[in-house]
Amino acid sequence: MSGREKPRVRAAAPTVRGVVQTIFGATLLAAGLTCGLFVLAAAGSALLLACAAGLLEVLLARSRRGRRAPLARLLPTPERVGGMWAHLDQRGRKLGQTRELPAERGLYRQGPSTLLWRDAFGFWRATGTEPSGREVCVPPAPNERLARVLESRGAHGIAELADERDAAGVRPYEKGDGLRKISWRQSAHHGELMSFEDAGPETPPVLVVADTLGACDAGALASAVASVLLALRRHPNVLLTDGSASWRTPVQQDRFLASLVPEVASAGDAAARSQAVERLAAEGRRRIVLVTCDERGELARALRQGRHARTLVVIHATGDAGVTDAREGRSDAGCG
Repeated sequence: MSGREKPRVRAAAPTVRGVVQTIFGATLLAAGLTCGLFVLAAAGSALLLACAAGLLEVLLARSRRGRRAPLARLLPTPERVGGMWAHLDQRGRKLGQTRELPAERGLYRQGPSTLLWRDAFGFWRATGTEPSGREVCVPPAPNERLARVLESRGAHGIAELADERDAAGVRPYEKGDGLRKISWRQSAHHGELMSFEDAGPETPPVLVVADTLGACDAGALASAVASVLLALRRHPNVLLTDGSASWRTPVQQDRFLASLVPEVASAGDAAARSQAVERLAAEGRRRIVLVTCDERGELARALRQGRHARTLVVIHATGDAGVTDAREGRSDAGCG
């Protein structure tokens, strides 16, 4: 909770003991004054003063001013009951909630905590809520078999599994370019000779696409994507997308993989996502690596028919490899 956020506190209310104490004290005070029995009046006054002291104690303890006062150490600290944990998907929608933090793969956000103040005598109580801000993601573990295969190929191998060079990396023809460097398809499109642009010794940028529309097994898909990202961990330019949003940093990618759930495709979803993938690939001249549970799914078919089909690499996701350690962060800063 930041310094600007204050707990929402309800008005102090007497407990059953406090009500009985107040009634009993008022009765003794009234009887003592009526009958002239000062002993009863003094006892009643003492009971009422104890109730008043308990109320003052609760009021001071629940206020910010009371916690900062010199006598703050003598005031009771609130009992804190942690809020429910909401399970979120990759779009931030709540899938369910539970009292205890689950150990399964997922992105979890804790709701407001309940605060309870009591005085030392148990005569008064005040309750409130305090924003939590806690967020925990449990990312998937990479598929060991797939990770070994991908790591043996290295970043160059994953990015260049296709036989043809990326037609997006072209430039106008220059004198001295050989016939093998000419992109006839792009030349016809532009109306002038276009040559493939040499990528140099560096590995070309990679766009990893997670096919959530064809994710019959979300755990397998998340683990397979984690394996691809692990194999590309030393690659300086890797972007992860599902065709709807994209994530560049490891923290963002872990959040997405932790919260990934299958999505039901409506009419035109696959086409719209394939177009978004094509735009991302063209902007950064990226090679596309599609990770999918269904190699004949709608998104895979749409990408195979696109202008980057020659360099498209499809990785079939199978098997669930479990989860890694939970990582805690804040809901306003991501998990890390």
